[in-house]
Amino acid sequence: MASRQLARGTPEFEMFGDFYKMYQEFYEAEETEEYWNGFIERSHELIEKHKAVPLIRNLITALCDYQERILKERRENDGR
Repeated sequence: MASRQLARGTPEFEMFGDFYKMYQEFYEAEETEEYWNGFIERSHELIEKHKAVPLIRNLITALCDYQERILKERRENDGR
């Protein structure tokens, strides 16, 4: 199998960099309106900015699912 690296400056490279920044920004999931409004706003910004790379939607969806699962587990462990 041929191996090709993600080249700096490509749309995919830029998208992954921006997604990583979003991941850092929303790393600690919170059950607040402010957190989720910010998450949604940032998601829309990245989807619009990287519309040439459809993978961004999948990554954001996966991050949202992950954050929701973390919060659910936290609630169950806290007995709420």
